[in-house]
Amino acid sequence: MSFLRPADLASLPPGQRHDRLRRALRAETGGTEIDAPTLDADLPGWLTLLRASTDPALTVLLLELLDRIGSCPPLLATLEKLRRSRSDSVRLEALRQLLGRQPERAIELAGAHLDDPALEVRLLAARTLYSHDPHAARAALGRAIEDESLGPREMHALERVTEFLVEEIGDPACIPLIESFRESCRDEEGFIDWAVQRLRDEC
Repeated sequence: MSFLRPADLASLPPGQRHDRLRRALRAETGGTEIDAPTLDADLPGWLTLLRASTDPALTVLLLELLDRIGSCPPLLATLEKLRRSRSDSVRLEALRQLLGRQPERAIELAGAHLDDPALEVRLLAARTLYSHDPHAARAALGRAIEDESLGPREMHALERVTEFLVEEIGDPACIPLIESFRESCRDEEGFIDWAVQRLRDEC
């Protein structure tokens, strides 16, 4: 059986690497492309490709690939660097993996990303921190809404944050926060009323 190796990917033109790796990841269920022991043995080569990548989409796919193996200092150091990437998607995936690999650092890592420029990173940080410090998590989500208010992403942010507070947090203590969104957001779709009613139903 032939497994994907770092040299296979490196031999392709940069524009083809993303598609090749994506196909390998999607074909994993067939057991024909990816093998954890082979990944582990090839880790130095995969890390070289990861560190050299300037394509955020390829970087995220490489991170997804390496999520199939255990932690080791070189991989953790690379994830630590990538959680400070300029790319929102790379930061999100690197943080997600660090939270899974180093749960003892969850509060530290989440706290460091509560004001991340990317909304999805903030939500991941808030979800992680909520059970330990709900006040800080709620305050961070309030800042996220304020940061997006009257901007082009205002409606998306309002929809995503209210949905998050209802579906993933589900704490009626969030109702005052959601009500406060009326002061800074235009809510033409009624997301605030929907979220408040859903959380009141939980009481």
